[in-house]
Amino acid sequence: MTVDGVIRFVHIVAAAVWVGGIIVTAAVMASLQRAGAGAREVAAAARGFGSVAWPAMALSVATGIAKIVRFDLEFDAALTAKVALTVAAVVLAFWHQTGGGRRLRAQVQSLARGLLLLTGLGLIAASVWL
Repeated sequence: MTVDGVIRFVHIVAAAVWVGGIIVTAAVMASLQRAGAGAREVAAAARGFGSVAWPAMALSVATGIAKIVRFDLEFDAALTAKVALTVAAVVLAFWHQTGGGRRLRAQVQSLARGLLLLTGLGLIAASVWL
């Protein structure tokens, strides 16, 4: 496998773990809360996801940058959308995990999770578009 092939492979796997995890976690967190799980259980589930998601996100971003540089990609609409959605997903996830989301009412937390879910789906769409 070539270096470019390795970069593509690692990027796809890391992005699948990260974005797929966002989608699954959004559903799991809502289910846990509906089932009556306490804040402690929900936080433990979120930490478990974070221990996998943050390294996958970092690897996805690093290999994404490597792809842009190595393949001399131009910032067309699809790539611009993908970069913007990536930044939005990272900011939303960081804000939510560092406590911004905990200070909000449950309805706003649900909205934030929904936005993160939509951002993840948008990333998938932008990736397919590329």
